[in-house]
Amino acid sequence: MQTQIMIFGKEEKAAKEIFNALRLQKRWEIVVLLDAEKAIECMHQQRFDLIIITKDVAVIDENKLRKIGNILHEDILFLKHENVESIEKEIAVRLNRQKLQKSNRFSIKDDAFKNIVYNISMN
Repeated sequence: MQTQIMIFGKEEKAAKEIFNALRLQKRWEIVVLLDAEKAIECMHQQRFDLIIITKDVAVIDENKLRKIGNILHEDILFLKHENVESIEKEIAVRLNRQKLQKSNRFSIKDDAFKNIVYNISMN
């Protein structure tokens, strides 16, 4: 299954720059959106593993996207875009870290009746 990534930005140039750096990765499906309301609508319709927020996004739009994203999908990752050259590596590190955290979960099964022996005698 492919990793779903959304690139959210206000300027087309910044979003395209990130898209061009990532588009050759076959394991990632990438959606680019330039409007906060459309990004929120898209998050309701599709589950994203990671949302990349470009540098040009206003703080209020970024906060809104983060809050709604965390409500819709508690394990969604957010990455504030800093450097195009290292973004591919940063994405891989975050996704691997999340995968390890998920795999470190365990459950304990407690069976109180497992070793009980019934000594029933009838006279």
